[in-house]
Amino acid sequence: LIMNFKKESFGLSSFVIVVETELNALKSNKHIIYSSLLTPILYYVFYAIGIQSTFGDIYFHGQYMSFLSFAFAGILIMCLFQQMNQSVYRLVMDKRWNILPIKLESGINPECYVLGISTLPFVVTLLQLIILLAISMITGMRISLWQVIGMFLLLCIFIVFWTSIFSCIALLINDYKQRDFILGVVMTPLIFAAPLFYSLDNAPMILQVISRCNPLTYQLELIRDVMIGYFDWGLLVFFLIISIIALLFSGSALKRVDYTNEEH
Repeated sequence: LIMNFKKESFGLSSFVIVVETELNALKSNKHIIYSSLLTPILYYVFYAIGIQSTFGDIYFHGQYMSFLSFAFAGILIMCLFQQMNQSVYRLVMDKRWNILPIKLESGINPECYVLGISTLPFVVTLLQLIILLAISMITGMRISLWQVIGMFLLLCIFIVFWTSIFSCIALLINDYKQRDFILGVVMTPLIFAAPLFYSLDNAPMILQVISRCNPLTYQLELIRDVMIGYFDWGLLVFFLIISIIALLFSGSALKRVDYTNEEH
């Protein structure tokens, strides 16, 4: 039996309700923030700076850019993607303990729920971006205000896209063991198949083909384009459209799941 949800919802205010709930959960799990903030520091200081001093610049889109700038985008996207397990964790927990159907029955808009559970990834990724910017400026990398704004807006789009995708995946998960297994199977290949720290222009053909099937590759390119002073509006509009489609699809999936037959 499919749950019958209220036709009248809280509308956009349901997004605020979910965000407040997620922020309260974040306050009681501050260790997630502290541990996540170490990642960009360690990768930038002990990896990016070391490689930069050894190899110097790297070829990207017909021109050379410093490896620090190149790795900056790779670290940022990697940090963002790793935070998606928090969205999956929240949805699986709500679903497992029948909190999700109660929220939806009470009038929470499904799409607003998906956007709401991206609160933790958004907050943590924003803090990681701030840390990366601070460290990069200390090491002499120049980033203008409009580039920071561009990266911020791109991160917002990417977070909506991945939260929507992983929300659909989370609906297939019934317990924590399945969650850990599926996240490992899905996330690990995507991370390794993305050109986080190497130039795709000079990569072997087989690696280029595999990477071109990975959405992370194009998200990396958008961030790096901003860093070299170029903006691919066509690719940006494409990602904006598919992010909206993914959000609507995930909202529809939330409404269609049979919550009454879940095993606990």
